[in-house]
Amino acid sequence: MASLFKWLFRLATALVVLCLLAVAAVYYLASRSLPDYDKELAVRGIDGPVEIVRNNANVPHIFGAGDADVFFGLGYAHAQDRLWQMVTLRRTVQGRLSEVFGRRTLSTDTLMRRLDLYPRATRSVAAQDDRTLAALTAYAAGVNARPHGTGHHQWIASVRNGRIQKYSIHAQFHGSCHITGRTDPCINNHRIIRIVILQVFKAD
Repeated sequence: MASLFKWLFRLATALVVLCLLAVAAVYYLASRSLPDYDKELAVRGIDGPVEIVRNNANVPHIFGAGDADVFFGLGYAHAQDRLWQMVTLRRTVQGRLSEVFGRRTLSTDTLMRRLDLYPRATRSVAAQDDRTLAALTAYAAGVNARPHGTGHHQWIASVRNGRIQKYSIHAQFHGSCHITGRTDPCINNHRIIRIVILQVFKAD
């Protein structure tokens, strides 16, 4: 009887340890997927410092020297929070889901290509005025400038190696990214998280 109790105790202890290890692993993986909202980084393509301030609901408030810099910051913030969604929705409208998900999405790809949405979006860019094109170009640059990972720009490296298609202004006309948000007039009363994007000047 004592021997049975001893083995039951060992089994219960092992189960508790395994559960704790599973919880720790889930927490570790989940924490790695969260963006770092409190840092400074240097990028090219902006005229001055851009500051992205988030309240306790993680709603971004973007401050920059001009409209182009603010749209750059908006693209960065969207890629920081919604990169997977943006890439997946762009693949959807392009009819390229099956490159990733296989035969299960062939019917969706076929429908999207018949609707011809992405080529239409590409052609619609020519109809935009200069101000709109400047905003869209700055936004796309902010998306592509987003570093993904720790210590090096894995997102940019993936773009340059051709593993990920670079984000372009065409992707913004067909619903690849749903731009949503709200302003908070009481931002000073909230806990805020800041990220500052600093300008990098090209060498003369």
